[in-house]
Amino acid sequence: MHDKTIGEIEVRIKRLEAEIEILEGSLERLERTPNKFSPKPKNDSKYYLIFMALWLIAGTGILAYLSSSGIIPGAIKVPLLPYLLIAFTFLLSGLAYVLWERSQGKYSDQRGDIEEKIRSANLVIKHFYVPLKRALEENDFAALKKLAEALLNDPILSRAVERTGEGDPKRMAYALYLYTSYGPEMKEEVVELMETLNNRALRSLLNELIDKGQSQRL
Repeated sequence: MHDKTIGEIEVRIKRLEAEIEILEGSLERLERTPNKFSPKPKNDSKYYLIFMALWLIAGTGILAYLSSSGIIPGAIKVPLLPYLLIAFTFLLSGLAYVLWERSQGKYSDQRGDIEEKIRSANLVIKHFYVPLKRALEENDFAALKKLAEALLNDPILSRAVERTGEGDPKRMAYALYLYTSYGPEMKEEVVELMETLNNRALRSLLNELIDKGQSQRL
C-alpha cells in the first residue's frame, strides 16, 4: 500500500547518506591540513606589539614636539625616522597576527559547520526516516503519532530536519496527524497542506489518502 512513499523514503535516505559521505571527505581534507585545528594556547603577544607601536609613535611625537619647541637644545639631534619605522613595524606585525588568528578561526568554524551537518543528517535518518519507514511497513499508527510528537517536541530533531532541508517540522507533524486521523471531511485540509509541504515522502503519504478517496468513489 505504501510502496511509493517507502520508495521516496529510501531515496531520501540514500541522498542523505551520500551527503554525509561527501561531508566526511571534506572534513578529512580539512583535518589533513597541518596545524589548522590544533588547539593553541592563548597568546597576547600581538597586543604587546600593538601597545609598543603606539607607545613608540606617541614617544616620537613628544620628541618631535620638544625638538620643534626648543625645549630640547638645538645641538641635540633626535633621529625620529628610525623610531617611526620601528613603531610601524610593530604595529603592522600586531595587525598581521590578528588577521592570521581570525583566518584560523574561520577554519575552525568551517570544521564545526561540517560536523554539525553530518550529525544532523545522521539524526534525521535514524530518528525520522527509519522510524517512518518501519511504521508504514507495519501500518503502526501509534508510531506515526509518536513521530509527529517528536517533530514538535524534540528541538534537536526539529533543528536537524530544518538544517538538512527536509521541510518544516510543524507541517510535517501536521501531515502525520492528518494521516493517522483522516476522514473524508478532512480532504480539504490535506489538499491545503500539500500546497506548502516540502517533504516529498510525506506529500506522497498524503496523496495516498486522496487517491484512496477517489478510488472509493469510483
